[in-house]
Amino acid sequence: MRHEEPRTRLGRPVLPLAEGASVAGVVLVLPAGEPVSAKGPSRLAALRMLPLARSLARAGSPEGLLVHTVRYGTRGWNGADASLAADAECAAREVVRRHGDVPVCLAGHGMGGRAALRAAGHPCRRPSPPAPGSPPPPRWRSSPRWPSTTSTSPPSPPPNPP
Repeated sequence: MRHEEPRTRLGRPVLPLAEGASVAGVVLVLPAGEPVSAKGPSRLAALRMLPLARSLARAGSPEGLLVHTVRYGTRGWNGADASLAADAECAAREVVRRHGDVPVCLAGHGMGGRAALRAAGHPCRRPSPPAPGSPPPPRWRSSPRWPSTTSTSPPSPPPNPP
């Protein structure tokens, strides 16, 4: 059973745009879900994504980036229904309705990641681990919390005291 449009809401953006900025792009944050469940959306899953959503919003607001956390109709993927992916697609349509043809990024965790892949057109039957020898993921922009490094190798041990 596909969800109807009103069941999925974007609500307000996580943070408002910086003064004078216009919407240049939108990130839809997709919380985790469950393989099968008809229960309503999990508030805890949405709260777990809030630090990421706020960080993205603070960093992108001056350039016109809006961030929304998608509120699912149910918390389950639910087999062939792919309910979470249907909700992500519905949210992307709502972005276009509200803001026009702007770039949309889907960022998900757990089943939300699977929903993002499916909504973007990937069949994503089962997630798979990275291939051996594949490059490490890109690093976040440098910040006091996550300083950038020039090497991907582990840090050297501290020198022995004299």
